[in-house]
Amino acid sequence: FFFALCMPQRQCAGDLTCFDPRYFDGNRNGGPWTLPFWLRWCFGFALIIYVACGWHNRNYNAIHHAAQPPNLHGKPLSLSIPHLSTGLSRPLLATPGVATDLPELSFVSISRTPQLNRGRPRSLHSKRSSTFGPFATTGHGRDAWRLGGAMLLAVAGGAWAMGPRQRASQRSVVGPLPAKGASKRPFYISFDMWATPRRIQMALVLVAGVCLWGLVAPFVVGPAQAPSFWASRWLFLRVFNVLTATAFLSAAVQITGLIGQRGMAPVQDKLPSLSPFARWVLGRASSTRIQAMCLGGAFCSALAALLDGIWLPLSGPLLLLPAALMGISHLLYGVVKSAGGQFFQLQWDALLQEASILACVLALPHNSLLGLHCSQWLLVLLLFRLMLGSGIVKLASGDPNWATLRAMDFHYLTQPLPSGFARAAHFQPRALSTAACAGMFVVEIIVPFLFFGGAWCRAIAFLTQVGLQISIMATGHYGFFNALTICLCILLLDDQQLPWAPQPAVLLPWLPAPEALGIALAAVGVGVTLLFALLQGIGLLYALRGRVTPPEVLTRLHYRFNDACGLGNAYGLFPVMTTTREELLLEASRDGKTWLPLRSRYKPDDPTRGLKPIPPLHMPRLDWWLWFVALGHRGRWFKGLCQRLLEGGSPEVLRLFDPATNPFPDPARPPVALRVCACEYQWPAPGEDTDAQWVRSDCRLKYGPMTLETSDYHLSAFLS
Repeated sequence: FFFALCMPQRQCAGDLTCFDPRYFDGNRNGGPWTLPFWLRWCFGFALIIYVACGWHNRNYNAIHHAAQPPNLHGKPLSLSIPHLSTGLSRPLLATPGVATDLPELSFVSISRTPQLNRGRPRSLHSKRSSTFGPFATTGHGRDAWRLGGAMLLAVAGGAWAMGPRQRASQRSVVGPLPAKGASKRPFYISFDMWATPRRIQMALVLVAGVCLWGLVAPFVVGPAQAPSFWASRWLFLRVFNVLTATAFLSAAVQITGLIGQRGMAPVQDKLPSLSPFARWVLGRASSTRIQAMCLGGAFCSALAALLDGIWLPLSGPLLLLPAALMGISHLLYGVVKSAGGQFFQLQWDALLQEASILACVLALPHNSLLGLHCSQWLLVLLLFRLMLGSGIVKLASGDPNWATLRAMDFHYLTQPLPSGFARAAHFQPRALSTAACAGMFVVEIIVPFLFFGGAWCRAIAFLTQVGLQISIMATGHYGFFNALTICLCILLLDDQQLPWAPQPAVLLPWLPAPEALGIALAAVGVGVTLLFALLQGIGLLYALRGRVTPPEVLTRLHYRFNDACGLGNAYGLFPVMTTTREELLLEASRDGKTWLPLRSRYKPDDPTRGLKPIPPLHMPRLDWWLWFVALGHRGRWFKGLCQRLLEGGSPEVLRLFDPATNPFPDPARPPVALRVCACEYQWPAPGEDTDAQWVRSDCRLKYGPMTLETSDYHLSAFLS
């Protein structure tokens, strides 16, 4: 499947697209593979369907055959169990006239005919039925094979109907063969050479097919074999609400210095541009009201984490209370994100807002397993889009550091807030650095396709994704982003993989009650699920950096939903790797001669001090954006920061700097002049005889000196 996608191609005889033999261990004598490109895709997709269906059929047949009591009367044996949960494995209830010493069953009916039974139970390894593969003789096996074949034909037909064959001039052209004995060129991943327009279209079709397979798989394999996710739902909602409360508290301790009345970018100046709901929540946008809004969001999230239905049982209309509290938290964080401006435009802010609205749907009380499955699938699809987009955007950017697998040689040093083992990882052998970069691409691009597989596939995906996030947390600080990604990974585990987690003792049917209202609600739920999935798919297209443009109608729809509730964001961290660490230093003076630095709370700037400890899950906004200013991302807030430091009277802004080393702690006695310097930082090599934690180059003056009267002129030139 991936081999057909990634291998370079060339034009072959008969106008067929074939593999280029120059990329096979120097074997240029072997003829190319002359199968058409679309047919190779179909073979790979058919193999995936065969293995996936076969795994479910094997489990189904094992339970189906082992559960049959002997038929001694030569009559069909039928056992019907109405209103039995199809998603939870529960023992059979005692029924008069029916033996209860059967194993735990989770399907609705069992029937046997005397022609197949012949008065004795069928052996588990009987040769009369196939117990593996889509050719199994059970009804679910036949249905699985029929749907798999239909999907295969649909993919093949769509690939064939995608347009005419590419002309030779439109294909990626590979240069001439290197001369014998010439030096080999360095390893380089050329995304534009590998990802031709036709391959991108094929990849998008197959990505959509794999994701939709995860949605329809429970209907294919049958309700008996569909895994239940009650335990992961309970655990996810608890962890997610705790993380949301932490995000609100992290914003509350610094938001007054950022957008308060005496902050760097007061929100009062942008109130007319906000939505009516945001203006109603903010009121006059006083610092007290802004902070109270953050604390209110933290309270709602913490209360939703406690109302789990098990520790605090709920009944009746109170079952809607957790979802309502999470909805309030989602709206309040949307106000914080829009009012915070550039400070709250990081990707994990968008991820938290998008995940919160999908988590509200998951927290609703469901009258069938269909609603639980659809809401859980949407959150898994969000995780799939986050990881796949993060991997693709690095290759699509054309950055040579990612293309040559050399990006990790610089990442640990140049990231905004290094932590923990970043220094040790920076000086690791180059082979380990290259392996880490290659492994990252595998985890971000290939492993996400396992999200929609069986239990073993999801377990492998969970371990690899959590391992990647833990390694990132060990070498860098990204606030609540890594913990939020791990929280989304919880939904990959089913109830059998979380036996210790509490599960609600409620038995739900797979579909709503066969009434007009139940059928209408099911149809509306499926429609909303597909709409949300479409919006997420459009967000994934942005990772291709303009190589695929959705229709204008879908673009407008995506913009409206993204602006209203934050659905369909584009994700992709570090598309271009920085190779040097340049830090901006703010220096202030009272006489214009003696300049003293204003140290950051968490960002490394003191050569004699190592990495500064950062509270877990805390997101220091000012430190992060000062790192972006050095890269050229200069917002108007930087002008407000310098003016607040020169004016004085703003303790909220001073609290954002290191209070232990602040040379101007009194807001009533501000500095007279300010200047901006730039220095390059490096870690000293291991074994180097020095006491310094950082090796800093000579600082060069960026802008200034400036006073309060001349700050507007100097900062306007700096920002432009």
